[in-house]
Amino acid sequence: MSIEVSNESGVDVSEEELISVARFVIGKMDVNPAAELSMVLLDTAAMADLHMRWMDLPGLTDVMSELDKQHPVRQRMNFSLHGHFHTFESISFNDDRGPVIVTGNGGTATASSPKTSEVTEALQKQLSVTGFASRQGYGFVTLDRQDQAGSRWLLTEYDMDGKAVLTCQISNHKSVCKPI
Repeated sequence: MSIEVSNESGVDVSEEELISVARFVIGKMDVNPAAELSMVLLDTAAMADLHMRWMDLPGLTDVMSELDKQHPVRQRMNFSLHGHFHTFESISFNDDRGPVIVTGNGGTATASSPKTSEVTEALQKQLSVTGFASRQGYGFVTLDRQDQAGSRWLLTEYDMDGKAVLTCQISNHKSVCKPI
């Protein structure tokens, strides 16, 4: 498998470690060996530029804006998976919306972000959140289907050494996460 990393972020990042984590995850996912992976690391100005160019919206990507419960596609989903550059989060709601999983913590752990307690409090007030789990730091997740219908999933969050640190059982439009 070909894996390329292009670091345009201006931040010193170990490309070898990124490639190592990518190979591990891809191996766990049983991806076709002929597949190719290309990672581009950008700074916030470049991300804001892409957000404006592709979404016609100023600023950085707002992953929380996708939580609109009225969206017709969202109402049929068991869960949705979103990328982000420095965090893992699992968010469950008080209604029939599927949980939102935000992952991509292979980016920078140095980016500022609100404290988990602040995010949880804000989300609970605005979005009827019933469950929230968050982890800052480098790592990756795997998703394992637990039934043939694809209605039950096990998400496992790993640190950069490949050690499982958190699991989330996803079913019935809820995600229940527990540290290991």
